[in-house]
Amino acid sequence: MEQGVSLTTLIKASVAAILLAAVAIVSFIFPAEYNIDPTWVGQKLGLTLLAESAEAAPIAASI
Repeated sequence: MEQGVSLTTLIKASVAAILLAAVAIVSFIFPAEYNIDPTWVGQKLGLTLLAESAEAAPIAASI
């Protein structure tokens, strides 16, 4: 017999995935891409330097 995944398990897994994605976006993507660092994790990991260098690169290239 084939057993499928219950609806409760599917909902729990979906909620967990959404929460994990939200934490990853706020902790890693925002600091690295947009220099927005509400948790200060990006600064400690050096991710805000990526955003700062991306902002400075077009200015340096135009000189």
